[in-house]
Formats: sequence, C-alpha cells, structure tokens
Amino acid sequence: MIYKSLYSLIFILVSSILLFLSMPGNEMPYLVFLAFIPVFYIVDRGSIKKSILTGILFGVFSGILIYSGFLLYGNIIFFYSIFLLAINFACILFLYKRYSFITALLSVPVLEYLRTLGPFGFASNLGISLWKVPQLIGFASYFGIYFISTCIFLINILLYRAMIKHRKANYFIILSIFLLMITPYLFRGQDSDMQTKKYDDVCVVQGGIPVWMYSMETFSRKYHRLIEKIYISLTEKALLNDCDLLVWPETALHRFILNDDSAFYKEFFEMKSIETDTSFIIGTPYRNNQ
Repeated sequence: MIYKSLYSLIFILVSSILLFLSMPGNEMPYLVFLAFIPVFYIVDRGSIKKSILTGILFGVFSGILIYSGFLLYGNIIFFYSIFLLAINFACILFLYKRYSFITALLSVPVLEYLRTLGPFGFASNLGISLWKVPQLIGFASYFGIYFISTCIFLINILLYRAMIKHRKANYFIILSIFLLMITPYLFRGQDSDMQTKKYDDVCVVQGGIPVWMYSMETFSRKYHRLIEKIYISLTEKALLNDCDLLVWPETALHRFILNDDSAFYKEFFEMKSIETDTSFIIGTPYRNNQ
C-alpha cells in the first residue's frame, strides 16, 4: 500500500514539474502537451476517490511551483490561487474517471473561465504556456485562450492513449490537431506587416500593481485612484523619453475608461498624443455602446 502511494505521488510530482516547466519564464512550452499523462496513468488505475485526490495533489504541487511569486503580494492570494487550481484539476480528473474524457475535455474551458470570476479571480490557464509559440495560438483571436487550453488537454489525452493503450491512430489525430492550430498563422494576411507603421522608440508602462489591489477595487474607490495615479505618473515620465509608441499592458485598468462617459481619459490621451506626437495602445476593456 505504501509502495503504491509513493508510486502515485511520484507520478503526480512529475506532472506538476512538467506543467511548471511549461509555464512562462521556463522556456519549455511544449512540455504542457505531456503534463497530464502521468496523472492520467494514475487515474485509470484507481478509484473515483483516488482520482479526486490525485487532482487535488496535482493542483497543490503545481500551484506551489507556478504561483510562488504570488507570495510577494501576501499569503492569501498565494493559497487562494492554489486552492482554485486544486479544485479545477480535481473536477477535471473526476469527470474523466466518472464519465468520459469528452466530459472532462468540455469542462476545461468552463472551469478555467470560472476561475476568473469573483473578487479574487484571475486569468490563469493552460493556454498561456504557449505564449512564445505564436504558430499554435492563432485561434485564440477567434475563440479565446480557452480553446487553446482545450486543444492542449485533448492532445494530452490522445498522446496518453497512444503511448499507454497503443492506439497508434491517435498520432494521426494529434498531427491533425497541430495542423489545425497553426492554420491561422499560416493563412494570416501576408501584407499586414507592410501596412503597419514602424516605431523606433516604444515605451511600455508597467505599474507592477499587486493582484490583491486590483481585487480591492470592487470594495474601495481609493484603490481606483491609487492605480490611476500610478499609471498616469508613469505615462508622463515615459513621455519625457520621446517615445513614438506608448503601451499600457493588457487590463492595466479593469474598467471601461475609454467609453463616452470616461471623458477624462479620452481627453488625456488625445492631449498627450498631440503634445508629444506619440501613439498609444491602451490595454483596457472597451464597450461599443452602439
């Protein structure tokens, strides 16, 4: 019994390390296509209860490795992130064991989306592992990053069944999925680069806002003002460097700041653009009221 438990634990650790190494910062994105194979092996040879426990441990171990940087923002965010990931993987492996791999596959985008909800929700998913492989994430422009996560999970399942259950036809299906994933990259506009304006000096404004501070915006306007002050101050400082293009990162502010009822920001960017002859790319939600 002890031997079997240790055996399972080693496989879970292997999956956790593979998933961690595939995440941004480790330069091994393709390992994400192997990360679930060891845990699938355990789940197929255990009970439903063991599949849930496997998912929890997989989420805990990989979460500790992936989210260790969150400790800079406090223990609550760190442990909450691990908790969400553990619940996510436990649900997926339960559905895989109790029903079918198709049910588990369909649950991947749903569970990843649910993890983004709530005051402490955040966008973290399998798809971000391929952020440096633009050839494979083109469909994210049409179906969102959750589609990429679903493809990753499907490839894991097919590869596991091809390797362990000797279903060689799965290799052809895997190849077909990869070809499908690179289709948008292959057929993108060939002349798009020719029509793009070239910028010599690009400034990126990164506020370094802790996750917990974004979460607290829901409860107190003082965090609104503090985050705004940080970005406006950094923007004005960056413009002193005579940059041609100034970029706010994706979701710098989690609000609709460029809509018609947000006159301050529209006027601010228009004024600065005229004064400094600088173009702006602003990472913020936008709703077209029309």
